Amino acid sequence: MQRLISGESAQEVFVLFVNKSSRYVDIFWINYKGKQEHFGTIEPGGQRKINTFSKHPWIFRSKGTGEKLHIDNKDIFWPIPSFYNGRAARRVVQIHFPLRSLFINSMWALVTSEYFNNAKTLNVPVFLRSQIINFHENYKTYSGS
Repeated sequence: MQRLISGESAQEVFVLFVNKSSRYVDIFWINYKGKQEHFGTIEPGGQRKINTFSKHPWIFRSKGTGEKLHIDNKDIFWPIPSFYNGRAARRVVQIHFPLRSLFINSMWALVTSEYFNNAKTLNVPVFLRSQIINFHENYKTYSGS
């Protein structure tokens, strides 16, 4: 898998991030070293203007869980210039909750619950317990942490 980093670009891109989710969203720019730089938080229904460049990736996470949120059903936003009447224009970009299966939603609810201590102690079928343990062990991968 190729490492996610910002590339050199002189093409300015003007965006308006709009939070369409019911969660507080943390905005992160991936810098030239592949590090995430926090650019603020958008409240539910809120918006934030950002001036960036093409080849500069952005990711968005739920402030509460760290789970990656999406733009156009993708978890990484790559800015694309927008023009109106031959002039650069600000592109509206909507941040939304990812489309997930009932199984994944259930796993998220379980492992992020304040009552979840240890999957090994759950009184559930062995197969389901192994699925829960696997999800919990990979929680950082799912959340992008």
